[in-house]
Amino acid sequence: MDINFKGLVELHTLPTSEPLLPLYEAIVNSIQSINQSGITDGFIRVYIERDNNPSLFETWETDIENIIIQDNGSGFNEDNFKSFNTYATDFKKMLGCKGVGRMIWLKAFTSVQVESYYEEHDTFYHRKFTFDSTNAVSNATKEKVDATNNTTTISLNGLRSKNKSNTPKKLTTIARDILNHCFIYFVLGKAPTITVSDGSDTISINSLFDEIGKENIVTECFQIENYDFQLIHFKNYNPNAGNHSLNLCANDRRVSSANLQTVLNGVNSKFYSKDGNFVYNGYITSKYLDENVNRERTAFNIEESQKSLLGNITRNEILEEATKLILNFLSDDIIVYNDNKRSKIESFVYNRYPRYRLLLSKFPECICNILLSDDEEKLELELFKQEQLYKLHLKEEGKDLQRIIKENKNSKDIVKRTTEYAEKLSEMGKSSLAEYIVHRKSVLDLLENNLKYQDPDGNTYAYEESVHQLVFPMQQTSDDIDYTSHNLWLIDEKLSYHYYLASDKKIKSMSPIQSDSNNEPDIAIFDSPFAFTDENEQPFRNITIIEFKRPGRKNYTQDENPIQQVIEYMDDIIGGKIKTKDGLIIDGNENIRFFCYILCDVNDKIKLLAKQNDFKKTPDNIGYYNYLSNYNAYIEILPYNKMVQDSKKRNKILFDKLFNQ
Repeated sequence: MDINFKGLVELHTLPTSEPLLPLYEAIVNSIQSINQSGITDGFIRVYIERDNNPSLFETWETDIENIIIQDNGSGFNEDNFKSFNTYATDFKKMLGCKGVGRMIWLKAFTSVQVESYYEEHDTFYHRKFTFDSTNAVSNATKEKVDATNNTTTISLNGLRSKNKSNTPKKLTTIARDILNHCFIYFVLGKAPTITVSDGSDTISINSLFDEIGKENIVTECFQIENYDFQLIHFKNYNPNAGNHSLNLCANDRRVSSANLQTVLNGVNSKFYSKDGNFVYNGYITSKYLDENVNRERTAFNIEESQKSLLGNITRNEILEEATKLILNFLSDDIIVYNDNKRSKIESFVYNRYPRYRLLLSKFPECICNILLSDDEEKLELELFKQEQLYKLHLKEEGKDLQRIIKENKNSKDIVKRTTEYAEKLSEMGKSSLAEYIVHRKSVLDLLENNLKYQDPDGNTYAYEESVHQLVFPMQQTSDDIDYTSHNLWLIDEKLSYHYYLASDKKIKSMSPIQSDSNNEPDIAIFDSPFAFTDENEQPFRNITIIEFKRPGRKNYTQDENPIQQVIEYMDDIIGGKIKTKDGLIIDGNENIRFFCYILCDVNDKIKLLAKQNDFKKTPDNIGYYNYLSNYNAYIEILPYNKMVQDSKKRNKILFDKLFNQ
């Protein structure tokens, strides 16, 4: 029978999650070779050869090009060479070998070079051959040599480009993964001396294991049906340790892993202990797993959850039994973790996002589902998800309550449940209010900062655009932005409710009026009509004009007179025609009332302009105002410091309630 060896190689798979599986297979082969030969001083040396192309940064490792594995096991004697040359051999079946592991080498590397010095029948030989997907075994030679020690070198050459991106580069990561894959061998005392180096550094895998401490490894047994399972608990204090995991093993090596985040109730970072922070790694071994591993040793031929016709044990059954033991083993650590997690989340909520206080009191179980993160945005997103979940629960509770009311069941219970539900809705409203109060406090802080010197020498103030943008985005209208995206409340709470607003727009572009004016008020607000007024008769009755001047500005020419500017704006508006939303042109300009605010810092020039235009001081003696009867207009010179003070006073009770409780 002819065999297309390249096609045979293609039948095998290399999971993207296991890019170093060819290396693991080679190391396990070396371990078995050493153990079979009875060598007490066995060694395995792994050499990483990197791409010669320089890294963008000196501290970054370049891609792996070749991996060389050297050991002093039994070598490629006649039996071992015959086994290697036979696909799916059962030569090492008693060790759980499938006889296909070397196929995985060729999934990741273009070729393999094998060179072995070994002793057979009291004579040393040197065997050498090439292994690739085109010719299988080729260029094989064997000769007698004068040697005194067994040495076998496997060179995995030419890591394929498609595998380079997901193959670890850091030597510490490679060393950690080797230990994780071969962990059972170390626990059972079957591992020889193993080192990995890349020319710049050398790491001893045995030293990594010794750092663990035997007190951090505990073994428990459990049984499912007639099969015995062994669970090895491991508290991994290695600083480079990855995630909490439960590893299913076959024939003393890891095959697949399960993420324990859900099992551990949202524990997604390291546990805390007096000895330091650690990651939990569990390893399950069993004859059942040995019997049901696939040929590549990358997965198990067992059902996930559905029992087969033969009633075989499922993967979920194994994980469920193991989970019970894990939760018991980590019970004290989980308590410490959750206490610390709660403390961090509470501090974050109280100091940064008080809107989520409600979750901590009414939905405390949400903390178990929140993934801790040092990234504030990610943590806030986790809280937001839980808030939406709580709102969903409330909605479902409300629908259930409506159903009970319609069915008129147990009126006494209905009153009680309705009261409780109303209280929850009220609390949710308070939570949203808390968030908005924090927003207002932040805006006021930012505004105050913009009113101060912007340079260390105290010569420069912020431009008026900075203040304008904070109150309402420039070059926008009320149709362009969300209701919550402006801060008109800084000037007057009532301004938030309007018919139309234009910010930094030409008067002729404003939809409520027809005009040819190119003048651009900083902000023009057209107020809604009274409820009983027909909009086609009068779509708006009041117009508010806001003019910003740069903080700290001292000089104004006659053309820059802010009072005259707002008067010209009023003239342009009065000279135009009113338009309805349907585009109808109507009369009625004479009924419009104007409210004009000039925001600036009051200095001698502003005081003079106020005096020349017969302005009066406001009752607090900080600003100025006047009423122009010819325009039906109230004009106020509103100093920036007065705007800030008044805003703080209006919001003081809210700030006190939220921040001083």
